[in-house]
Amino acid sequence: FIINDSKRIDSLAGDLIEYAEGTREKVRVEKKTLKKIVNDVLSELSSEVSANQINVEVDIEAELDVWIDEMKFKKVIYNIIKNSIEASKGINDRIMIRAIEENDRIFLKIIDNGVGISKDILDSVFEPMVTTKIQGTGLGLTIAREILTSHGFGLRIKSERDAGTEITIVM
Repeated sequence: FIINDSKRIDSLAGDLIEYAEGTREKVRVEKKTLKKIVNDVLSELSSEVSANQINVEVDIEAELDVWIDEMKFKKVIYNIIKNSIEASKGINDRIMIRAIEENDRIFLKIIDNGVGISKDILDSVFEPMVTTKIQGTGLGLTIAREILTSHGFGLRIKSERDAGTEITIVM
């Protein structure tokens, strides 16, 4: 019990520090392969994916490169996929990660068939401290949007209660 509480406090403190620092830290972009970035994050989360018996599909061209700050961008992908894992229902759970190139833009979509987000909270999910999770800090999507904005990217979300969520990163 105490160990879980200390992990939660540590996580909350880290999120609060990161939120308070915001994007003051310079974004250092370099050319990276998107599929490798996504696969690296999935490797970090592999035990949680396995424990929850989630089927993950990745549909990203092997040679698709993006200009990003690798560590910051990985944090965004990590937060979004972790949300998808935590939203799983426990039966036939699926996360689809795909990239689409269109009109000189890349759309990275992370789609799950989890519990979804109700309409009454959907408009405020990017605001600090808004969460639907008992153990959530309400800062994950706020930080993700700040990081993406610092890259000049956008973040869109579509969700329906009990049907799942689709997050699109527009690069």
